[in-house]
Amino acid sequence: NKKSQTLMINNQRVYFEFLRQSYKVVVCGAGHISMSIIKMCKLLDLPVTVIDDRLTFINNAVDAGADKVICEPFENALDNIQGDTGTFFIIVTRGHRYDQECLEKIMHKENAYIGMIGSRLRVKKVLEHLEEKGIPREKLDQVYTPIGLRIGAETPAEIAVSIMAEIIEVKNKKTGLGAYNQELIELILDEKNNIPKALVTI
Repeated sequence: NKKSQTLMINNQRVYFEFLRQSYKVVVCGAGHISMSIIKMCKLLDLPVTVIDDRLTFINNAVDAGADKVICEPFENALDNIQGDTGTFFIIVTRGHRYDQECLEKIMHKENAYIGMIGSRLRVKKVLEHLEEKGIPREKLDQVYTPIGLRIGAETPAEIAVSIMAEIIEVKNKKTGLGAYNQELIELILDEKNNIPKALVTI
């Protein structure tokens, strides 16, 4: 089991369970699909940042519960997002030009997942263009596109379900995904906290 193991230390059997890292979602685009994604992220305790260059759409993202919103051109906004092994990037913009801008920026960032919406033809054009710009094909092949699990999704809400299901699948395949509250993890790992600690999973 990748999530736990038992080791012998000084002739004592010790059980280890790996704590999960923290995860977050960055959504490029604040259209109808994004509104459903935001709501699902809140249910899943995944902090979500939404980027769009249209103020009205960004206001909708705020109303839907986004933790952070950035109303700037996609390229500018992504310049200020670091990315790490716990960041899930979702590209659901309003056109393939914006998809391309976002993907090109994101490809150079550390990430847990990159997913991009679009028809096979639209996706093919974007990937071919980025390959011509020097991004290796093997790296582009790691992008989840067309985005989401194949469940025959049609409505914005169904598409959002398929996307979040794919993200859950990717997340839960990783090592060390005990679903512990972030506050609890911070308390356990806080070096200033000298009280004895024991973690028991029932």
